[in-house]
Formats: sequence, C-alpha cells, structure tokens
Amino acid sequence: MTQALVLAGAASRQSLVRWSQSRSKAAIRLFGRPVIEYVLEALLAAKEVSDVTVAGAPDLVSINFATRQKVNWAPSGPTMVQSLKQGLSVVEGDGPVLVVACDLPLLTPQAVDDFLRLARQTGGDVVYPLVPKRAVTTLGRGALKKYVRTREGSFSAGNIALISGTLREPALSLLERAHRWRKRPQILGSILGWRAWMQLLARQMSFADLERRVREITGVDFKIVPIEHGCIAFDLDSPKDHVVALRCMSQRQNLADPPRLKSRSWSNFES
Repeated sequence: MTQALVLAGAASRQSLVRWSQSRSKAAIRLFGRPVIEYVLEALLAAKEVSDVTVAGAPDLVSINFATRQKVNWAPSGPTMVQSLKQGLSVVEGDGPVLVVACDLPLLTPQAVDDFLRLARQTGGDVVYPLVPKRAVTTLGRGALKKYVRTREGSFSAGNIALISGTLREPALSLLERAHRWRKRPQILGSILGWRAWMQLLARQMSFADLERRVREITGVDFKIVPIEHGCIAFDLDSPKDHVVALRCMSQRQNLADPPRLKSRSWSNFES
C-alpha cells in the first residue's frame, strides 16, 4: 500500500475567488462541503492507500471531524516544492508517495487504486498520469481541460503523481514545473527544449520519447501512465469548473434539480 500526500496550500484564481468567495482552493465549497473533504474521502476509501497526510494548516477549512481525525497534518510552504518537503517530512518511511491536488471534486477511490497499480508497475521515480481527452469531456457538458497531443492521441495532464520518497531537489523542481505546465502548456517547452516542443506540437513525439527526453534533461526516471479516469484531470480552475463539478455531482447523487448557469455564456466564466 502507498501513503498519500495532499497539497492544500494553493490559492484560488481571482475569478474563482469572486465566484466561490474562497481564497483557498481547499476551502471551495460544493454542496456545503469543502472540496478537500471529497478528496480525502476518496483517498481514505481507496484500497491501495494506507495513510493520508495533508500539507496545509488543519484549521484551513471546516472538515468533517471524523475525516479530520483520520489524516495527518503538516504545514504548507510558500511554493509547491516547499509544501512537498514539509509533507514528506511528516510521511513515515522512504517508500513511494502519492501526491494529490486538493481540488479534485470528482475523484473516486477506483481512480486512485487503478493509477497506483499501474504506476507501481513502471518502477519510475516520478510517475505521471495522462488522461485521454474523451475521458475528461465525458464527465459532463463543459468539462474540458488543456491537453497535449502525442502520437498516442490527445491527453490532459493529471493532478496526481507517484513519486519516490527519496527524491532530491531536481526531481521536486521537475514536479513543480510539470504542475505549472498543466495550466500553460508552453512551459513544457522550457522543460523539454524547444526543438522537442515543436516535435510535440507536430504530434511527432510518443510517450516513450517524452519519458526519454525528461530523463536526459533531469536525470529523473520519469514515466507516463495513460489512464481512462477523467476525474484525475478535472480540478477547479474557474467558475465554469465549479458549476460543471456541481452538475456532475448532482447527477451522481440523483438530485432532481442540478445546478445551471442561467442567461450567461460559458465564456463569461473563463479564468
């Protein structure tokens, strides 16, 4: 089994702050509950996860008491790398750690378990999921994230990763840059080099090519795992995402009146 580390120190974008009235991503509420609570429940229910640690103050959001008691807490840092270090210092042992974003409202235990089983088989130091575009769009109307095109198809970046518990600074920095790439794919050019980036734009790079290029540049044994769980790629970046999440969750719960945006265009909610 694998220990999980949830990064809960991220701030919301301004458009999402105005919409959700929450400056912290972890505290964004859906059906009266903070989004991080849904993430924690999925991790705690996953068969492949042993313990859960949150890098973020325990009083950051109002989490259900029973859930709060089941997780460990560490302070968050000013950057993703610092938060990772803080969290890893609390996680016991030097085995692989599942790093998870705090704003995945649709995350399921099955998605977590499937990713961990696939990721462990690769033996990589950093294992990162790529989700087929179709798996994201089928979550519901309006569910769409930035994606990259490879020889294998079009994929959105996941919001979880399996990392070695003994990673050094270069590998942690790589994770932070990859995290930024999820929002601005052009940053991938600064990681791969612009020649490789142009090959990627032309759909001339495969998963194996990407893995090899990252390994050449960073020395990190980087592996990619394609996975059909759209919930891994769907995080809360904008008011549009918030509404899509509410609609998807209402359908799961068979609510009679799912949330709608009335008399407003989706384009009004792009961050």
